[in-house]
Amino acid sequence: MSTHAPPSPHPTHVSSSVTGAIYGFEHIDRFGDSERARSLARRATHMILLGVAYYVGAVVGFHFQSPNVPQSVLWTPNSILFAGLLVSPRRQWPELIVAAFPAHLIVAWQHAALVTMSLIFLTNVADAVLGAVLLQYVSHGPWRPNGLRPLILFLVVGAPVATFLLSFADAGITMVRHWGSGDFWLAFSTRVRANVLTNVIFVPAAVALVEVVRSPRRDISNARWAEGVIVLVGLSVSTRILFSHSPDSGVLAAMLYAPLPFLLWAAVRFGPGMAAGSLLLLAYVTTWSAMRGLGVFSLEAPERIVPALQLFLIAIAVPILLLSGVVQERLRASDELRASQRALEESVEQSQALSGRLLTAVETERSRIARELHDDVSQRLAAFSIVLSRMRQNLPAETPVRSDIVWLQQQTATLVDGIRHLSHELHPNVLRHAGLIPAIRTLCSQLDSAREIRSEVKTKGDGVRVSFDVALCVYRVAQEALQNVVRHSGARLVQVSLAATEAEIALEISDDGRGFDQHGARRSGGLGLTSMDERVRIARGSLQLETMPGGGTRVFVRVPNAEWQNGASNRPPR
Repeated sequence: MSTHAPPSPHPTHVSSSVTGAIYGFEHIDRFGDSERARSLARRATHMILLGVAYYVGAVVGFHFQSPNVPQSVLWTPNSILFAGLLVSPRRQWPELIVAAFPAHLIVAWQHAALVTMSLIFLTNVADAVLGAVLLQYVSHGPWRPNGLRPLILFLVVGAPVATFLLSFADAGITMVRHWGSGDFWLAFSTRVRANVLTNVIFVPAAVALVEVVRSPRRDISNARWAEGVIVLVGLSVSTRILFSHSPDSGVLAAMLYAPLPFLLWAAVRFGPGMAAGSLLLLAYVTTWSAMRGLGVFSLEAPERIVPALQLFLIAIAVPILLLSGVVQERLRASDELRASQRALEESVEQSQALSGRLLTAVETERSRIARELHDDVSQRLAAFSIVLSRMRQNLPAETPVRSDIVWLQQQTATLVDGIRHLSHELHPNVLRHAGLIPAIRTLCSQLDSAREIRSEVKTKGDGVRVSFDVALCVYRVAQEALQNVVRHSGARLVQVSLAATEAEIALEISDDGRGFDQHGARRSGGLGLTSMDERVRIARGSLQLETMPGGGTRVFVRVPNAEWQNGASNRPPR
């Protein structure tokens, strides 16, 4: 007897599954290739943008260089590379450095030997890399100019430390290669001032600009754009007017403060990014004027003014940036507070809605239980009492069992009365059929009969119709307040005043009891006062409680009768 392997089930389906899997892998490969192509395109774009920016910065830096000073007043290439490293992942840093090198050489060959400028490029790269590493280390991650602490870290660590350390090597290269005046300390100090100044005013502006461009939601209104343009134009005009006056002009001292309002405007309204951008504009206009001996700079040669100009700009930039950081932190804290308040309000609304639904469910369940007690349990007990009565009648008078049956009848009658009373407490039929005022009177009469407490009831507005929901709210509050009087107050007299109008229902309950500590009672977690507050709140009313130890208690309740006015039916809760 030979055996054969069973045929493979559904060969067509298996073939189609394999084909689909192959197509899926091909699709994934194509998708992966597309992603890699887009990634390479983005990285190439970043390299080109950085190279162009570095080239433009170097051209401007050499343009602002004094003939007798070995460094520019503003040297932006280092700051451009510094900012590019801060906004890029570290795996892309070598690509950005490679992109900056040709731009550096294209500009450098016009001003010094390529060997010299290549060595200078190495110090520039070391300056930018060390500054970015230090700043990210003290910031515990990527650095962004979004508050006071990041700006302080930048001003204390990021901007000066690496520049100070690498300036020794930079000044040594200028000495060894015989480029510049040959004064080591002049080259060192000028380079430190120029690079620190440019870091301070350029890097925050560049990083903030990149963040705005990368942001998926750039919902900046036209009014905001217009305001920013006004700030920059106003700053440019005021600075140019400042340098249009001669040093012997009487208005020069006053005009020195002309750019300040626009700097403050940028810091307060736009944050560190715009503040740094405004400072950069001020620095360029001021340096351009200084190199041409305009205004106050006409009295001295440019090489003598450069140190004072750099220190002047740093002295302005630091407080403006710190002010912008403080304002931004205040605004962010205010936004967080408003968001927290909105969340709290939503949470309160949700909890109030939940408590309202819970009270409605409680009333519905009370109504159901009251009907069950009245329609089922009471009827069964009544039938049981009738059977006992028949049994008693059929037994001789001298039978001992007859006395037991009489006792059972009495207990049954007492139990029926108790169930009827409990049913009325759970869902007062008198409230539904007779109205609020008779229900309150009945409640107080039960208090008189059951306890050694005398009640005085004053009512007004018997003919006013009240919706069942409003009546139930007032009745439950009165019920809870009177139960508290019975259980805790030790009072001898309770005064109840109820006034009903078409506009509102006013209830006042006062006793001569011992009173209590209201705040302590609320902190203890009791549900009585909480349920009263919640019922009145749901009815859009107000509740006021006045009490103190030894001073009695007064409860004031006002509930609008607007539901009846708006045409709601006098209905029991469903």
